Amino acid sequence: MIVLNEILYESFRKGASNVFLKVGIPPMFRIAEHLQSSDSDPVSKVEIEELVESLLTDTLKDKLQAEHDVSFTYLIENAGLFYLTISKADGTFCLATKFIPSKIPSISALNLPLILEKVLTSNSGLILVTGPAGSGRSTTIAACIDWINRSRTEHIISVESPIEYAHKSRKSIVSHLEQIEGESNISLFRRARKLSPDVIQFGTLESQDDVVELLSIAESGVLVVASMNTLSSARTIDRIVDMFPESEHPSIRTRLSSSLVAVLSQILVGRRSCVADSLLEPCFQKQVAASELMINTPAIANLIREGKSAQIYSAIQMSVNQGMQTLEASLASLVKTGQIDHEEALLKTTRPDDLNRFVAPKGPQGPEDNPPGAAALRRPSA
Repeated sequence: MIVLNEILYESFRKGASNVFLKVGIPPMFRIAEHLQSSDSDPVSKVEIEELVESLLTDTLKDKLQAEHDVSFTYLIENAGLFYLTISKADGTFCLATKFIPSKIPSISALNLPLILEKVLTSNSGLILVTGPAGSGRSTTIAACIDWINRSRTEHIISVESPIEYAHKSRKSIVSHLEQIEGESNISLFRRARKLSPDVIQFGTLESQDDVVELLSIAESGVLVVASMNTLSSARTIDRIVDMFPESEHPSIRTRLSSSLVAVLSQILVGRRSCVADSLLEPCFQKQVAASELMINTPAIANLIREGKSAQIYSAIQMSVNQGMQTLEASLASLVKTGQIDHEEALLKTTRPDDLNRFVAPKGPQGPEDNPPGAAALRRPSA
């Protein structure tokens, strides 16, 4: 018999970001981006079907039958909230969970560029947080919304389904708008607009309709913070443009060049040693974020408008003094400060020569203290 609460609590203690239940293998934990098997017996088909039966309401069972997957939140006392997804697979079910921290870490605690705080003072436009699945995008967006909530006097609408992070109103008013069963994103966005927001937080941009609606909202004077499953700023621009017919590419590029504020692309890297920080949940004590930050300056906007996304990486390299940074500069900074191993960093980059150049000793003075793009973005150690 699967005791889900025990499995999830064990995953919390071990600092796992995800748990996977699949017939024929023991429960698996993702810890610092690596899968580890639990000590439990392999999951049987009967066990997982009984578990699904016990977890789902009749409404969710109907949805699973119709759509082949269903997601919802699940609370474990003394651990926190988990986001569960049940899918039909191989003639039975599989289950994946994502841990949702009960505390919202600060921008600095997540090792994000501190100039991001200046980016978040924008009154309108589109800010995108991107990265692969399990890269901490939701937590980064929550940290951004929390910073706005504590620093500005605005009406913030968090549009999620289900709601992952519950923000209490601080300086700002925060309203959580949950998607109604069967409601389209277009209807959801239009409901949000009727509430006169200053800031809208949305989940993942996945369709042409999502882009059109959120660009329209950003162009109307609202700051929009959303996410995408892309690995870099350049790929993010290309992904958005490719959602549209080729005849519309010039107009979409023009709209992006004027409405985009910034793109933060991040990954999580296993720390060299666990950080004992009571303000961080266990999963963040074992991993640290490395990120690329592109800010939409006139030079970047021109590249977007002209369809020269291949040149964006070089433009970021040339714009360190404006607060931008490449992923390689971020990784190198983590290596130099002893937070991650050089070998681990090399596994996370497609530009190993750039990374090695940043990490290598420079001149007779020894290693340079900070790679370009990192020094101006970190607070000095206490």
